[in-house]
Amino acid sequence: MLDVYSEKEIAVYRGVLSLLEQGKDLYSLRVAEIANAAGIGKGTVYNYFESKEQILVRTLVFCIFDQLQYLKESAKKLKTFRDRFYAVLDGMQQGRMRSTFQMVLSNFNPQQIRPYMEQHSADIASLYRRLFDELDVLLNSGADEGVITFSDCDYARYVFICALMGFMHACTAPVPVFDVEKAKDYAYQLLRRGLSD
Repeated sequence: MLDVYSEKEIAVYRGVLSLLEQGKDLYSLRVAEIANAAGIGKGTVYNYFESKEQILVRTLVFCIFDQLQYLKESAKKLKTFRDRFYAVLDGMQQGRMRSTFQMVLSNFNPQQIRPYMEQHSADIASLYRRLFDELDVLLNSGADEGVITFSDCDYARYVFICALMGFMHACTAPVPVFDVEKAKDYAYQLLRRGLSD
């Protein structure tokens, strides 16, 4: 999944992340700072990106793909749909999934980033297509095992995402209602019941 990025693009994304880890404000970053952190020239950055805003939006997309790649590799080693689904939940719950991605998201002000997201809607559309492709692979493996059934892919994706969101809500609630293992079980039950045509 990350093989669609050139070495220089990845260097730029990692440069942005490095600057954020140092406590730099996302919106005050300059392209020269990003280039320096990436170990490349400012002119080289402009060979790959049109603007700082495009760098920032694509860094967010890169973080999502990086996390997906991690989850995909973890799940690939597992044999059953249930185990793969639980691996996704584990990845979401553990620090590996949250640290970098949450650091980037916490720096994005929705009001400030909205115009850039709209301006770079092709990047966002590509993200959704690729997310759905990966999600479809997982959902189809569950259908192949006979664990879930569905005739509408959009509905199946929606149920899957709802199960993930419910799980994350349970994990991040200020006062836990139930433990993480029970939250995983409930998310899996929600998914199975929601996808039993």
